[in-house]
Amino acid sequence: MRWGLGLLAIAVWCLAAVLPARCEDQPVLMLDSGGHQAVIRSVTFTADGKYLVSAGEDKVVRVWDWQAGKTVRAIRGQVSLGPEGKIYCSALSPNGRWLAVAGFMAPSGFVGPERGWDIRLYDFATGELKALLKGHQNGVQALAFSLDSKLLISGGLEGVSLIWDLETQRPLHPPLRGHTAEIYGAAFTPDGLQAVTASNDNTLRLWRTADGSLVKIITGHADKVPALAVSSKDGTIASGDARGEVRLWDGTTGAALRSAPFARPGGLVGSLSFSPDGRLLLATCGISGCNYTQRVFEVASGRELKA
Repeated sequence: MRWGLGLLAIAVWCLAAVLPARCEDQPVLMLDSGGHQAVIRSVTFTADGKYLVSAGEDKVVRVWDWQAGKTVRAIRGQVSLGPEGKIYCSALSPNGRWLAVAGFMAPSGFVGPERGWDIRLYDFATGELKALLKGHQNGVQALAFSLDSKLLISGGLEGVSLIWDLETQRPLHPPLRGHTAEIYGAAFTPDGLQAVTASNDNTLRLWRTADGSLVKIITGHADKVPALAVSSKDGTIASGDARGEVRLWDGTTGAALRSAPFARPGGLVGSLSFSPDGRLLLATCGISGCNYTQRVFEVASGRELKA
């Protein structure tokens, strides 16, 4: 009996792996534990600070009443057996209208240039899927909206970024090319006139939003650059690399604001975030060797604030 059940399980897995198209429209049983059941890849607050929005590899977006500590609603997209539906990054527009989600968006065995890397664009208030933004040839790992909520920038593992016009839901111009490795960070400057991308090729690139032309290749890091943030106050760019160095750049020219690293929070820099007033910078260590510690620095002085 035990052998029979094992063979049945293997047979079901094989069918799901080899013939996913036949299973696409079949219901998938999912447990609702009230929380995430896999790695969380993205966390952000709504603009009014009342709710927290999280998404991850369990294929679910959750909206939390963070004060009560409970989910108030969930947004679920197309999923199937295997990785289809896993979310690797998400972004919420400042006006609260749009939720952009990206990850592995194709059934197993059907990944290709025209399938698998779509960005799902939802009406955040209703959870209704409004569009599939198609253009990337590999997984999307970075998403960010402009402050006026009219544009979205995406960065992919093929080293290409796209700027999307949300009114037409089409790319504003041809892809931004030049990076020679994966892109893990993308953002707009506060005025929306420029965008910046960060890559595993150890560089950042500053682009003009209007025509996609390159403003500057920003060099200075000696390792991969997985972390990026732009101050909404003055456009200062912060970038963090795999050696644990954080550097600051002028958001208009791309020039270095310091000759030496701004900070060394220890280990690979996993994420960066400016405070709304631009005075503080939060840096997190993204590896277990430093216990995923978080540190806060004064932007003006570089001084670390102690808890």
